[in-house]
Amino acid sequence: MPSRRIKHPVLRFYVWLRRRRAPRSIRFRITSLFVVIFGSTLIAFSALLYTAFERNHQTQFDADLYNHALDVSRAINIDVFGNVSVDPDLLTTGGKIFPFSAGRAFLQILSAEGKLVARSRTLGQATLPFDTGDLQAVTRDGLFFRTINRKKLLPGTGEKDNEYRLLTYEVRDRGPVPFILQIAVSLAMLEQERHGLLLFFLIAIPLTLVIAALGGWYLSASALAPVTAIIEKAKSLNPKNLSERLPTPPVDDELRSLSNTLNALLDRLEQAFESQERFISDASHELKTPLAILRGELDLLKNKASSPVEVAEFIDSATQELVHLSRLVEDLLLLARVDAGAGSLTISRVRLDECLLDVVARLEGLARAKSVKIRLDLFAEAPEVSGDSNLLQSMFQNLIENALKFSAPGMPVEVAVRPEGTELAVSVRDYGPGIPTELIPKIFERFYRVRAPRGPRHPEHPGSKTAPGFGLGLTIARRVADAHGARIDVTSAATPAGDEAAPGLTGTTFTVRIKNL
Repeated sequence: MPSRRIKHPVLRFYVWLRRRRAPRSIRFRITSLFVVIFGSTLIAFSALLYTAFERNHQTQFDADLYNHALDVSRAINIDVFGNVSVDPDLLTTGGKIFPFSAGRAFLQILSAEGKLVARSRTLGQATLPFDTGDLQAVTRDGLFFRTINRKKLLPGTGEKDNEYRLLTYEVRDRGPVPFILQIAVSLAMLEQERHGLLLFFLIAIPLTLVIAALGGWYLSASALAPVTAIIEKAKSLNPKNLSERLPTPPVDDELRSLSNTLNALLDRLEQAFESQERFISDASHELKTPLAILRGELDLLKNKASSPVEVAEFIDSATQELVHLSRLVEDLLLLARVDAGAGSLTISRVRLDECLLDVVARLEGLARAKSVKIRLDLFAEAPEVSGDSNLLQSMFQNLIENALKFSAPGMPVEVAVRPEGTELAVSVRDYGPGIPTELIPKIFERFYRVRAPRGPRHPEHPGSKTAPGFGLGLTIARRVADAHGARIDVTSAATPAGDEAAPGLTGTTFTVRIKNL
């Protein structure tokens, strides 16, 4: 169905404006709001000022009219018989009774009963309005004012159609008989002043609003300049330059807080990207070796007729590599989860003694296989910490496994919990060869493995010159500690790296300090 054509020009302009309206930016909205508030205040103030001006001028006009009525009354004489005599000049020059330019004046004198006694020539044959109600009012109050329409009440005088202010005043001190004096003066001068003030407001208010709009537009641009800088910088960011940060305004205000918050978000994003890249790099690097071994053995089995014994050996070897591969993937996933930050943690109250008992029970089999005994020393109180139970168990398990790996057969691994002020100290000590001081900073790096000590090779990797494992256990332990606001201290004494002398059994102690609840 074809759309109906809008014919009304105003509606057509409105539709055109709606279709072509520019997007309302924050700068536009701030300026508009400023102009609306300022304009409303200015208009309200102008209205109050105009009302006060009108009332004050009206009051002053009435006061001047009353004062001049007193002067006029002094030119009127009443004899002892009650006859009223008026100065002829007063009646012929009625337009000059005011020393100020108030237009032509009309004067009328009435008896106490309301009968016309005399009037100015400016009235001609017309009379000023006066009725019984007016007589009662002036008798009661002595005087009153009213505004009259000249065309309606004084027809045929040739005056312009405007309003007049009429004073009706009872003169009681000019003789034995009171009389009533009426003076009507044009309000043209007062109206001109009102119109002049109104015209001033009509010109000044729009001009002021235009200036306010321009000033508001400039000030809002200055205030939003940091936002513009942040937007432009944010547009230039991509995964290749996530190390760059948004500009921070020098003034400590909401925009600076916003910039700091966004920069903190960029820090987390950069860490997440780096974690993802490390995970991909680590996974590809570490998965390559076991997969190559599996592929080589499969090719060998495929190209060579094998006996049942060789097939069984292949299956055992492949199973070991798959277990090795599975553990590696689990460690990489755990490391990626810890690197993801606190948002991936499940925080709860954790009994540290129960956590360690579970870990020790889980590693008893490994300890027996290595002829090592795990000694657990807990103090009487039940220590509690806040954290992710599974990750805390992984941290302690990696530390104890590391101690079991390097402990000499027949020597214990000691695990102890001690309070230290507001913290709990969990120490894991082995009686192995120790770690050279210069190598301690490196042991928490990914895939770093300390060179195996002299003596019997590890049964799992008899040909390896490095300690067994992937080099991820201590890295995971450090990441878990950092995620829980804890720290790991290392103390060890050993023969310096590269010394051919056999080191003594000095041992290494890892101490985890975590806040106690």
